[in-house]
Amino acid sequence: MELFKIMNRLVAFDKLVRQENTGTAKEFAKSMHLSVRQMYNVVEELQYYGVPVEYDSQRQTYYYTCAFDFGKFFQEKFSDIQ
Repeated sequence: MELFKIMNRLVAFDKLVRQENTGTAKEFAKSMHLSVRQMYNVVEELQYYGVPVEYDSQRQTYYYTCAFDFGKFFQEKFSDIQ
């Protein structure tokens, strides 16, 4: 099911970003089984929805710019769905 595929990717994304061990965009995309363009799109969309993720070119990794919890994020975004 596509939903579980997306959820698994988000869990993997969160884990690597939290560890600050994503590598370059190209490396991160490869580990996520996405094209580089798709990876940029994912990051841009998450940023649009308020996920504080950025890229550090010196350390060559994506990272959260402040404390972030995906579980709380989803609860807040979808709490009004009945």
